[in-house]
Amino acid sequence: SYGDPHILTFDSAYYTSHLEGDFYLMRSPSGRFAIQVRQMHCDTNKVACNFAFAVKNGKDVAYFRSYLISPTPV
Repeated sequence: SYGDPHILTFDSAYYTSHLEGDFYLMRSPSGRFAIQVRQMHCDTNKVACNFAFAVKNGKDVAYFRSYLISPTPV
């Protein structure tokens, strides 16, 4: 996922999403491994940006948050 956000899947499908919320970018069938992204409105209410993402592997979770984006209050 990149930009505002554009999503390229493993099978080369391309999507653009301007929705605000938490979404799975990928999840293994067992649920043991997953990547989630948080998209929030930025600049205007028409565009969403990647604000944070989390990676889960078994019981371990790493969370990364962007401090460069100032989300617009809803």
